[in-house]
Amino acid sequence: MSYTRLGFLLPLVLAAFYEFMTERIPSLAFGDPLGARAFPRLIVAGLVLSAVLWAFEDRGRAKTSEALTEHPEGNHYVAALAVAAAVLVYILALVPLGYVISTLVFLLVLTSYFNKGKWIANVATSVMFPVASYLLFTKLLGVALPYGELLPA
Repeated sequence: MSYTRLGFLLPLVLAAFYEFMTERIPSLAFGDPLGARAFPRLIVAGLVLSAVLWAFEDRGRAKTSEALTEHPEGNHYVAALAVAAAVLVYILALVPLGYVISTLVFLLVLTSYFNKGKWIANVATSVMFPVASYLLFTKLLGVALPYGELLPA
């Protein structure tokens, strides 16, 4: 069995670890009726769901052709290092530029690389995701995200 076929185990391991750490969050008798464990449990459920979907998707691919287990030509280490560098730049830019701008640029760079030639979809995704998630976290959930030190208040 190849690493890609065993890849669905990674989200399951992360979910188990995340659930273990969630159980260590103390329960308080006052405050939010859902408690501090509600959102982490949603993440655990998402990880388990993604693992199940990954397993079914990989199962379907394995039946169609054995050629899918072969890697396409190209240097994957360069792509992995480029993504790691982009993540590092994103982390460093998060506080000075703020969540929306740094996430927009980060997503635009990655989608342009991995989804070449589809500028409308890339720009739409890169704009809509940070704006929607910023509004969700700041307005609905009341979570503060970096606004940006370089932007006027």
